[in-house]
Amino acid sequence: TATRLLQALVGQSLPQLCIGVGDLQMRFDGGLGVNLESAVRVGTGELAEPYSLGGLAYLLPLLNNQVTQAQAGEDGSLTLTFGTTTLRCESDPHDEAWNYSGPDRSLVVSMPGGGLAIWSSR
Repeated sequence: TATRLLQALVGQSLPQLCIGVGDLQMRFDGGLGVNLESAVRVGTGELAEPYSLGGLAYLLPLLNNQVTQAQAGEDGSLTLTFGTTTLRCESDPHDEAWNYSGPDRSLVVSMPGGGLAIWSSR
């Protein structure tokens, strides 16, 4: 399942955030990556586009912290916990909300309208 693949993130730190046009890439240790393309909520903060200044302000405190929990919901949502701070990205009705890629060429994509697409060699 998707959550099983995301478990590779647990224990990995987040040394790099890369802002693109319409997305933000979270690059973790171990060659793991999460791209965020829809609004996120970090902790109790406001919902914000991750590639906006407001969204980046919420994400910066996560830098160099380790993931303690990672979960993908069947509805296409993503929940990552860094210590006691939770990042949540819901599915998007029209676009891919987020995707995860692993060094083993695994890929999880939150599909438009909800649900997940999963490619894995495991």
